Amino acid sequence: INQQVFHRSGGIVGESEGGFINNCYSAVNITSTHQFVGGIVGRPSGTTISHCFATGSLFSTNNFVYGIGGGSVTNSVINCVSAVASVTGSGTSNNRITGSTTRRNNYAWDNMLLNGELVTDGAHDNPAGESIPFSMIKDSTFYTNPDNWDTAPWDFESVWTMDTTGTSYFPIL
Repeated sequence: INQQVFHRSGGIVGESEGGFINNCYSAVNITSTHQFVGGIVGRPSGTTISHCFATGSLFSTNNFVYGIGGGSVTNSVINCVSAVASVTGSGTSNNRITGSTTRRNNYAWDNMLLNGELVTDGAHDNPAGESIPFSMIKDSTFYTNPDNWDTAPWDFESVWTMDTTGTSYFPIL
């Protein structure tokens, strides 16, 4: 999906107020002139996002641009993967995963550009997420390895599968 949008734009939803967003993915290119852009959610508030991934590219001439989501500090991003090519926004409130205060076991493509530069200080529990190579992102054993996640690994028995059509390198529902 290619979107040219305004305020609070996300690959799944623009804004969420509470609740859970689980087991989803987006393949989206977003261009905006406003703040709160995310690969999954533009502005989550009081929301838990888990077992999700995003691909594409995210751009705003404003700030609060994140590979998964998080223009609010009152949400959680857990067990997610950001494989977007680039996250670009003005100012310093942008990152590969989220700006949320609660973040655990999140990963980002090691060649992703954040405001035009590679990130070298990513960790699974910081806003940038732990850097991983593309070969891991497209390997189902990465998602099913319980050492990579603090809760249950991704469910490849009844929820996710790897795309075998050659259309995508990523898990699909």
